Amino acid sequence: MSSGGLFRASRGTAATGTRRRVRLAAAGVMLGGVPIALAGALHEPAGWTWSPLGIPVWIIATIALLRPFEPAPGEKFTLGASVAFFSALVLPGATAVALIVLAVLAARISQGRSVLSTAVNVTTVAAATAAASLVVNAGLHPRAAALALAGAAFVGMTLLGVGAMILASGGARTAAAFIRRESLPTATLVALGGIAALLWRLDPITVALLIAPLVSLELGLRAAARQRAMMTALEEAHETQRRFTEDAAHELRTPLTALIGNLDSVRREALDPLAADAVADAQRVAAGLRRLTERLLALSRSAAPSTAGTAGDLADAAREAVVRATPRAGVTVALLAPATVEVPVSAELLAAVAGDLVANATAYTERGRIEVRVEVVGDEARLAVSDTGVGIPHHEQARVFDCFFRGAGARTLGEGSGLGLAIVRRVVEAHGGSVSLTSRIGEGTSVDVRLPLRPVSVGALVHEAGTGTE
Repeated sequence: MSSGGLFRASRGTAATGTRRRVRLAAAGVMLGGVPIALAGALHEPAGWTWSPLGIPVWIIATIALLRPFEPAPGEKFTLGASVAFFSALVLPGATAVALIVLAVLAARISQGRSVLSTAVNVTTVAAATAAASLVVNAGLHPRAAALALAGAAFVGMTLLGVGAMILASGGARTAAAFIRRESLPTATLVALGGIAALLWRLDPITVALLIAPLVSLELGLRAAARQRAMMTALEEAHETQRRFTEDAAHELRTPLTALIGNLDSVRREALDPLAADAVADAQRVAAGLRRLTERLLALSRSAAPSTAGTAGDLADAAREAVVRATPRAGVTVALLAPATVEVPVSAELLAAVAGDLVANATAYTERGRIEVRVEVVGDEARLAVSDTGVGIPHHEQARVFDCFFRGAGARTLGEGSGLGLAIVRRVVEAHGGSVSLTSRIGEGTSVDVRLPLRPVSVGALVHEAGTGTE
């Protein structure tokens, strides 16, 4: 069997196992929930009869469960929880359970849910409503304690039922994340249902005061759910793009290195001028592609924050960048830095930040001075690189941190990939810092990087390095 066939077979086996676990979990939820729902439905305190309130309760519950503004996947609870808990407190047990079951059925059928999903959902909501009704009608005193216990029973039954299904389909970590995410919203909705019940017993008209906060809460929760889903999708897309870029760069780097080596060997041979020029041109193009590959690899790694406990020396990274700088004749490069400024960024990423900023400054400064400054400002470390270069037009400054963007002035002065400042920004922002740029045509450019500071003892050191004189 081919590797693809093995993969499909293993994936099919895993899917079959998941479906089996989901069915078993559904059976467990129904076996545990149905007796509780029946007990609550059959527990009718003397003197309680059908209440006309049941009709508006059913209508409101059905509307809430229809979810005209559908929350994101995994966001399970809506105002239906408030309405169900309210009905458990103000209606007879049989009436409350029956109305909520009918509302859930109507909503699930209209949404085209599967039979298994509908059965589990109906059982969970019915059991939660019945449990709350049983507790509140058990005659516990004080009544506030009974209300709190009823709310806890409702929340517990609801989270347990849905959490069991998520545990079966997504595993323990997904189920735990679900419980953490939904506990507070569900408890809040149940608390509002309890408040509505208390107001109803005191003065039914005052229940209308809760409409605005209930609707606001519902819409707010759903908006937050959609935002979380969008952020998750963006993060997944970004991670996919990062992995693709890194894999592609790795795959290209080795053959490009081999190609450059082979071209160098050919170039050493006795060639006619035309062939020698062709080989030299191919070697130059291949070298440019290798540099671009290295830049893409650096870009793919730049957005990943350093692991916890990692620290790098920003001052040391700046010194290394100045040592490696290759400014034009007559351009002075000066470094002003303390002995040590540690920040929670890996040394590799700090070297990329400082190296790219200094390389940019040397590439676009034809005369004058480049100053690299590292200092501590409050609780931040600051790296500032300023030059007296050609400057950047105002209309291009908003785009200089975009990938592959090179302004007209930059293209005339030399080759480049347009990735340096993009890498700087990604590294800095991934570690909770910020980067800004100011520039004026003919006067120069200044880039200011701020990073969170890791507390260390900072000594003073001033280092001057350059190819010209002050």
